[in-house]
Amino acid sequence: VPTRVPNVRDVRFLSVGRAHTCVVSGDGEVSCWGSNESAQLGIGPADSIPHPEPQRVGCSKAKKVQASKGHTCIETLTKTAECWGANQFGQLGDGTTTQRSEPTRLPGLTGIEKLSAGDGDFTCAVASNPAGGDAVYCWGLNDKGQIGQPLTTTSNPTPTIVAGITDPDKVFIGVEHACATLSDTTVECWGSNEHGQLGDGTSATRFTPAKVKGVIGMTEVAPGVAHTCGTENAAGVTKCWGSNEHGQIGLGEVGGDRLSPTRIAGEGWETVTADGDSSCGTRGTTTYCWGRNDEGQLGDGTTEDRSEPTPLAQR
Repeated sequence: VPTRVPNVRDVRFLSVGRAHTCVVSGDGEVSCWGSNESAQLGIGPADSIPHPEPQRVGCSKAKKVQASKGHTCIETLTKTAECWGANQFGQLGDGTTTQRSEPTRLPGLTGIEKLSAGDGDFTCAVASNPAGGDAVYCWGLNDKGQIGQPLTTTSNPTPTIVAGITDPDKVFIGVEHACATLSDTTVECWGSNEHGQLGDGTSATRFTPAKVKGVIGMTEVAPGVAHTCGTENAAGVTKCWGSNEHGQIGLGEVGGDRLSPTRIAGEGWETVTADGDSSCGTRGTTTYCWGRNDEGQLGDGTTEDRSEPTPLAQR
């Protein structure tokens, strides 16, 4: 049952990580709660004590916050970035692999328009390119090419431009893959592709961006663990691709990978999200979810997987 969180108000942005949650209030202050095992709350050294109430983070004024697997990052009001928490693969982007218990500014990254920390051990952002315009930068773990670098680079603690992307708009990351929307509303993805989650018509891992087939007008993308969804906003069409093990592609059937984007039923889709092996989207005032549901994560009052969009249960 939804429960009001104490001591937070005027919330402008919320992000849920694997075991912690953070919000940005109207005054730009950041508060986090949950696990602090990797110092991801930004309130001091790591500990194994649950923190069930919001704790104020001593960071700069923030526009948005991204809570990830074991680290947290913010976009500041001055378009820089600060990160804290787990850093064994350099996912904080400060040039080291030292865990940080307090917010640490990323050196050399300015003009940030979009930052994403997903649910993995890497981070990406759209930021100013010294050569002109904007570029996609990524840093952290690269065992599946998720930061867009050759496999010889297993990790990188310094934000590095992902080559081959022209005029990026936003970047979105999952667990082992990432996608960017471009100014022409096409999409390019890179990283793990075992189940076709890059949408390029293959199942080959990509260390450089690959064009997603058959999408146009897509301004938001939602990568899950092994699938991806996106909405072509003007047309009100949602498409998903990748693993369909739990019905998370939303086609009314379970099983089989979809190597290219496939349209799900219905029109008037406005938003879509993907997390783990589940997906959710909105049409009008109704929220629908589909995919894995073993813990009741689809909110339909059952623990049965759903292979097509299913409305949330009404109380």
